Amino acid sequence: MEFVNSARKAQGWLKKHCPTVVVTEFNFDPEFRDRMSNLESLLATMQRYRCSARVIVLIEKPDLPRLEKVLRRHAVFEVLPLPVTEARLGAALDRAIQEEETS
Repeated sequence: MEFVNSARKAQGWLKKHCPTVVVTEFNFDPEFRDRMSNLESLLATMQRYRCSARVIVLIEKPDLPRLEKVLRRHAVFEVLPLPVTEARLGAALDRAIQEEETS
């Protein structure tokens, strides 16, 4: 398990590694030039380096409509509205790992 605390660090790490699961938070920022969130940059990096990790997105409920725009271009494994419980996140992780093992 690897933890990074910024989208830039995650992108750099993903250039060299392809984990089974990525858990990330959706952060909307109207000042991004060509994207609306950190998630788009992360997903684009994964796509460029052909990383097929299952992506679990943590998101504030008011940002769900913005996420819908991202989901039109990129697929994610699961979306969990905040606050998320440990049990719910654990179940999502278990499903993602199980899906990886059966594919």
